Amino acid sequence: MLNLDRGRSPFWRLSTVDGTLSLSPSVNYYDGRRRCHYFIRKGKVDWMGDSFGER
Repeated sequence: MLNLDRGRSPFWRLSTVDGTLSLSPSVNYYDGRRRCHYFIRKGKVDWMGDSFGER
C-alpha cells in the first residue's frame, strides 16, 4: 500500500503524463531478504537495480 495523503509522510503522487499514469517518488520495498525498487513512468514499470547489482 502506498500513501497518497499529502497530510501524512511519506506520500506518493499520481500524475497523468501524455494520457498515462506516473507515480513518484519511486517504490522501494525491502523486507530484509528481498528488494523491489521501481518507478512507474508513463504507464510502464521502470525497474531499478539494487545494491547487489541485480536488475
